[in-house]
Amino acid sequence: MLIFNCTQAAQDFFTVTRKGEKQTIVTAPPASDMAEDAKHLSYADGSPARPFQWVLHAVTVKRKNCLVAMEVNTRLSITVTAVKKGDIEHFLAYFRANLLALISGYALAYDVWQPAEAETRENEGLAHLAETRMFRRSDRSVQAHINEVVHILRDAVDETPALFDNTGTLLRFNEFCNNYLRKSRAFPDQDYIVPAEEMLIYWQQQYLNATPEQVADIRQRLADRKRSKYQGIIEDITAKHQSSPQDKPAAADKTQVFFPQAGSVGDADLVFLDEMLAKYATEDSLENASTLHGFLTAIVSAPSMLPPSQWLADIWGGEGLQPAWKNIEEAQRFIGALFSMMNSISRELMESPQTFGAMFTGSYDCPEVADWCFGYTCGVSLDEEAWYEMPDALQDQLDLLDTYALLVEVGSQHLPQRELQERANHVIDAATRLHAYWLKQRTPMMMPANIGKPPPTTQPVVSQKLVGRNDPCPCGSGKKYKKCCLH
Repeated sequence: MLIFNCTQAAQDFFTVTRKGEKQTIVTAPPASDMAEDAKHLSYADGSPARPFQWVLHAVTVKRKNCLVAMEVNTRLSITVTAVKKGDIEHFLAYFRANLLALISGYALAYDVWQPAEAETRENEGLAHLAETRMFRRSDRSVQAHINEVVHILRDAVDETPALFDNTGTLLRFNEFCNNYLRKSRAFPDQDYIVPAEEMLIYWQQQYLNATPEQVADIRQRLADRKRSKYQGIIEDITAKHQSSPQDKPAAADKTQVFFPQAGSVGDADLVFLDEMLAKYATEDSLENASTLHGFLTAIVSAPSMLPPSQWLADIWGGEGLQPAWKNIEEAQRFIGALFSMMNSISRELMESPQTFGAMFTGSYDCPEVADWCFGYTCGVSLDEEAWYEMPDALQDQLDLLDTYALLVEVGSQHLPQRELQERANHVIDAATRLHAYWLKQRTPMMMPANIGKPPPTTQPVVSQKLVGRNDPCPCGSGKKYKKCCLH
């Protein structure tokens, strides 16, 4: 049974006025907790229902009504554009068509289904989705991921207006969104999931009665295919990287890395930063000190200097997700350690880039670069359009970091030590080259001789005394402390 838990915007979308009275197909839920719905729902024939829970949200893009549905557990999203207000038939037709196309396409691409059996497999699942219920209920965690899809949708429509009119373009958009890494509370043992993959496995389990052994086989098949795909990308990029003498790492015979336990910023501060990131974690916050180090490296290397007000909240996943600090001392210590790390990164890249080290996880002999690279790509995303105005050779460097960031899905525990060290060297070399390129493009105020003397609004300031609740926040946002870092 398809269940759409409607946000307020979706409720309004499916509420129409007829003869002066408001009518809606959205009803009260049978239970406050989605997990309890199965106890209260049944199909038309009286058999127990198998709820398939989605959150449904409505937005307006370019004056067109769009609906975004996201499955609660797998976080797979289906976007339907240009829907007339209240037109549930149009929405359901396009929703089911896109859902089946995504699942079938993935199953065929990874040889989970054979072409001759695809239609049968689709229909076996579709039989359970013939009945639909729409309830007044939502989920904050899912809504945060829906908001990401809406953001991507707005950007996509700017570049491809045909998204509203072309079903093929819309399907490709949905494919793109569902290959994004996301995190779901339904998978506590996985840092990130790929929604399209998890939906395929869900479909196999729920509607095709896949055994645990069959599910394990599918997961292994998916992992093998991704490993092959990523390795091909890496080999292609590194081949270009090594094509000329001047492109080789500065010290190919030495791994230029350090780790949290090495104490470059200060052991106590690094442990504290790690603890705070874990203590106040959100689903979209930076995970650890390694990810934070990569994020800050991108900030100090960016095409233009970004004030803290433009990136500080992104450490925690965005505006409104900043920690409710235990006390003012805890908040001040975090801000102080944060800018200490940031200033250390800036000094190394400015004064001695040949010895710059990235704070990877793992061990010194077997560094793992995924977390650091993921943090770097998060920093790049704050001003992504400006970053991509680079020569192709440097674009390859950024693509390399982006590719390594995805290796969290593959894992590196079985790779040879030498390969891990070479990977670390490639990452460091890419980071220093990107910093050097953008440094040359900046205005004189941002050149080496003037570093440390920018306007007060853009220079990170670490206060050495207690800050009052109504004083300006030391992060430089311009807000009162009680409205910024303290809350």
